[in-house]
Amino acid sequence: MMNIAARACQIQGNPDDQCSHPSLTVFIIIFGGCQVFLSQVPNMDKSLWVSIIGAIMSVAYSFITIGLSVAQVAQGNAHGTVQGMPGELIYPSVSNTHLAKTMGVFNAFGTIVFAFSFSMILIEIQDTLHPGMPRNKYSMAKLEGLDAAQQASVLAKARASATEEAEEGEGGETAVVLDDRDRFEVVQMRKAVTAALYIITAFFMTIAVLGGLSYGYNSCGNILSCFENPAWLIIMANTMVLIHVLAAYQVYSQPVFYLVESWIHDHPKIPLTCHNPFPARIAFRALYAVVACFISVLLPFFWDMVGLVGALGFWPTTVIFPIWMWRRVYKHDRKTAIFYETINLVSFLLTICATIGAIYSITISASTYKLFG
Repeated sequence: MMNIAARACQIQGNPDDQCSHPSLTVFIIIFGGCQVFLSQVPNMDKSLWVSIIGAIMSVAYSFITIGLSVAQVAQGNAHGTVQGMPGELIYPSVSNTHLAKTMGVFNAFGTIVFAFSFSMILIEIQDTLHPGMPRNKYSMAKLEGLDAAQQASVLAKARASATEEAEEGEGGETAVVLDDRDRFEVVQMRKAVTAALYIITAFFMTIAVLGGLSYGYNSCGNILSCFENPAWLIIMANTMVLIHVLAAYQVYSQPVFYLVESWIHDHPKIPLTCHNPFPARIAFRALYAVVACFISVLLPFFWDMVGLVGALGFWPTTVIFPIWMWRRVYKHDRKTAIFYETINLVSFLLTICATIGAIYSITISASTYKLFG
């Protein structure tokens, strides 16, 4: 929003030194106020349109950034090097350049893994899948057009049929042959996740490389704040970023809303007056958005916080949790187990380094931050 305000002033023909805009705190409060209203979206199912809009905005501003970077590189502005930014430019206030360089790299780890930390949301999406059934006998087409009770009846018959046809074990126990990996929805989700990983990696790696070639050591923060012209296109791209972040806030918050509201509804000690979903939802979600906004005002170090959140959420939800689930459900040989445990160990070390770097960066930023400034 600050970038949009600066470019709007530029379009009006004012010189940069005469373009003033409200403080960062004001923009944070505006953003938080929008979330008070957006948080009233009932649940994840009703958030589909929010997620679609966010995805479209993300792809659109990524293409704009790539185009602007290509144009900048074509002008001969290739300043990046393999060694990266020197320590004295990462943290100018730190005298030990080697320490500053190391902490900057560690903090970058957290920022990178944040781009792949969608697993916590993926679990919530998986929770909406239908119960397991043999794919070869009961396709998803048989469930289309049925209400919830009819779908449950079809799925129950599918499980009963699979149980009757299963082979008898030595001890007389029935081996139910249901393999969730072959279910239609799971197969489709696997394809979607694989495609998403390729797309995410392609976009971010392309933007990172082109951004380094375009501006090298120039510390702009968000790469879109590096560009100056055309101002209208930069305003459009930043508006798309704003819409994307507004939507992303909801996608990440809806599981929290569901958890707390379910607990309030089911807890025996909570008064019955709080079980009415409408007023309780309005009050809790508004309070959630206000508290989050207040914390953001106290800690407005966006990229540092992204690194910290990415570091803390990456290993538990993206690595160790899926590996543990897979090992509990499916048989595996020793070679495969060693491979996954190696990934687990490397990811854990990466998380530790990223957490240290993010905390160090937040400490440095907080030392010069003026509250409500």
